[in-house]
Amino acid sequence: MKKTFRVAAAILVCLWIFVGITAAQEAQDVFSRVAQAYKNFQEGTLNFTMGMEMLGSTVEANCMLQKKGEKMRMEMEMPVPNSPTKMTSIAVIDGTKMVTYSPLMKTAYTINIGKLPEEMKMQMRSQAFSMPGDQIAKEIAASGVTPKISKQTRDGHQYIVVQLDDLEKLKGAVPGAVQAPKFSKCLFWIDPSTYFISRIEFFSSENKPGMWIILKNIKAHTIPDDVFVLSFPDDVKTIDVTDTMLQIMGKQVPDSAQTETRPATAPASSPPEK
Repeated sequence: MKKTFRVAAAILVCLWIFVGITAAQEAQDVFSRVAQAYKNFQEGTLNFTMGMEMLGSTVEANCMLQKKGEKMRMEMEMPVPNSPTKMTSIAVIDGTKMVTYSPLMKTAYTINIGKLPEEMKMQMRSQAFSMPGDQIAKEIAASGVTPKISKQTRDGHQYIVVQLDDLEKLKGAVPGAVQAPKFSKCLFWIDPSTYFISRIEFFSSENKPGMWIILKNIKAHTIPDDVFVLSFPDDVKTIDVTDTMLQIMGKQVPDSAQTETRPATAPASSPPEK
């Protein structure tokens, strides 16, 4: 009888290991397909909403992301707490630099991509309208986290849902997982017909998500090159933060950082439509 129990226990352990390996491999395959879907989308616009529960209130930002090859422009609009004012920001990656412009602060911050270490360049390029599916797949393989895969229906549509726990182990790959002490799990809702991510939700101990990213629409179309060129009013201060950023991250940097004020040639474009 004891031998029978030992054999049964051994079979259960092997089955548990097999199921875990199979789930991990399936999740890696899903995220690899996600990465390929975004790589294949070379030019177009994506509209999405980012939201978070904060101090008992829901705060949401409307975002528009435009991509052309490795060039990217993202415009974001969100409410200012206890104010009718809307805060907007525009970020552009043109292949040589990244510029983030805040009209409210009258400041533009620039990062010289050419000064960055190669791994940071790759990370920045991957952000040009691509979900880090390949990186998530690699992190899953290396972390030992066992994902849960299911098919679920939501609002009349069927999705592949990947649940990731132990976000602390995956915070280098999963968007938003730097909040790992606050959130215990993450759900990816993936459209099986396109492998675009329709929704990402982060949960703490409650069943209600505390942070989310929701895709509104995605459209392939031609984008003019001047969309990725920013110009500012003459009272906007432009600050190069490349060396400061590298120092904070412990990377080798040149001796001095540059700060300059740049005159305007034209006002920057308007924030995204709701």
